[in-house]
Amino acid sequence: MLSSSPSSSHTDEEELLVAERDRTIRQTSAKNTAYRDALEEISGELYAAAFAETFKRSFDLHLQRAAGNNE
Repeated sequence: MLSSSPSSSHTDEEELLVAERDRTIRQTSAKNTAYRDALEEISGELYAAAFAETFKRSFDLHLQRAAGNNE
């Protein structure tokens, strides 16, 4: 049971502040994690697309050169 003394009330206020700070930190951490995960996914997709395009261009160039050598 909580005491009505000023020191006890002050302690309760401190506990509430600490709990609120903890909640804020956890929310920020969750947002940061979600942001990092999204960036990781997007960068992976961009890398895959760039790699596929570069490979296709290189392969097409190789085929053109090979066809030119066979004529």
